[in-house]
Amino acid sequence: MEMREMLIRIEEGTYGANWVVKLDEYPVTCRSWQEAKEFAERMKSRIDAPHSLPQLARRAVPERAAAPT
Repeated sequence: MEMREMLIRIEEGTYGANWVVKLDEYPVTCRSWQEAKEFAERMKSRIDAPHSLPQLARRAVPERAAAPT
């Protein structure tokens, strides 16, 4: 399964009062440009970090017994 990259962008909020970091289309409001920039960088580094599946998720799910026909 191929994973697509999340789009992260910073936009000026309504009336210039806030800044908004958009994670794809999910908005996160920040109080300043600096806060928005730091948040966006932190999210990018977390997304780009290597991830591994826990052992539990790697185990095969037990198959159910077939229903009698």
